[in-house]
Amino acid sequence: MKKHTKRLFGAACAACAVLLAVPLGTNAVSEHLLSRSANAYIEEKLSTAVQTYTQTSGGLVLGDVNEDGQMNALDARIALQGVAGLRGFSERQLAAADFDCDDAVSLREVRIILRGAAQLCSIKEAAFGITDSAVPTDTAKILQYYNFVCANLKVSEPGLTMSRTYFTRFSGGVENPFNRLTQRSDYQSFNNNADLNALKNDSTEYADAQADVVYAAGTDLTDVYPSYGELRGDITASDVSAAAMQLGDSTYTLTLTCPGASFALPKSAALTPLGKVFPMLTTESQYRSMLLSSDYAQYAGYITAVNCNYADCTLTCVVDADTDMLISAVFSMPYTLTNDLSVTTSSILGTTSTSVSLETSIRDVVTFTIG
Repeated sequence: MKKHTKRLFGAACAACAVLLAVPLGTNAVSEHLLSRSANAYIEEKLSTAVQTYTQTSGGLVLGDVNEDGQMNALDARIALQGVAGLRGFSERQLAAADFDCDDAVSLREVRIILRGAAQLCSIKEAAFGITDSAVPTDTAKILQYYNFVCANLKVSEPGLTMSRTYFTRFSGGVENPFNRLTQRSDYQSFNNNADLNALKNDSTEYADAQADVVYAAGTDLTDVYPSYGELRGDITASDVSAAAMQLGDSTYTLTLTCPGASFALPKSAALTPLGKVFPMLTTESQYRSMLLSSDYAQYAGYITAVNCNYADCTLTCVVDADTDMLISAVFSMPYTLTNDLSVTTSSILGTTSTSVSLETSIRDVVTFTIG
């Protein structure tokens, strides 16, 4: 049976709209654009960014407390003055010297800076356990380095492109609950709908929509790149379920995993319960508003609840090993949206109210490319 679907509306709400992608008939449908899988898309984005990356200046240098672009004994002395309460630190100075992300510079960190300045140790190894041939396996150390990379990105303010793509898989999602109803039903168009029935067993993954936002060099990236709001990421072990780090050819690849969660679409909150890493950019009010301006406006009034069930979400970023600058990053958010609808149906026995759930699987993939 030939597969048809309606083209989804708007990049910002395309994933949500799939839930109500119930065609009115075969005359007003267009074919989805078949895409590579989300995994292949992610791998391509990460590898392409590494090849095209150009050096970005103005970043942090580990241990450079006086911000002169190098780490030496003077930095250790300034850090020691801070420990003794003789001076304070700016946010940038703290990001350069607070290796364990406890919002203070300790004597241990002063010793690391001093030993690094005297070339008695590698400051990166002493601070994060990173050497030329090995990377840490300890979650806390990996996250501390990730937090430094976040600060480095936000301080240097390089050019950045954010690309958001929705991948949809209909398998097990869209069902036709109305095929038992009479032609007097308000939803008589659902009966024997070939397009809808074709989707029921469609296991192909489609790219539904894409939107790019470009940030020019010098733009404040504090609220752009995860974690949101702070100069550093300030992600701790309690915020993730796993963290891994790999050493590549002059690069590090960091992968953070956040546990999934189930919740109703927030009415106004900007973030999901997943916390500091993954944003929820679509609230219930935004969803309903966009739905009303789409081809699916007639279904908006039937929605009684919109629930979101996230699987484990991952953030993968590639970092330049020499400059500790982010090269590219991808975060992937797989989830299922469920619309609960209450519809009125008519039959020879009278009018009744029926509750129906429509759902589909989605992967919301956001990529960041530096340069």
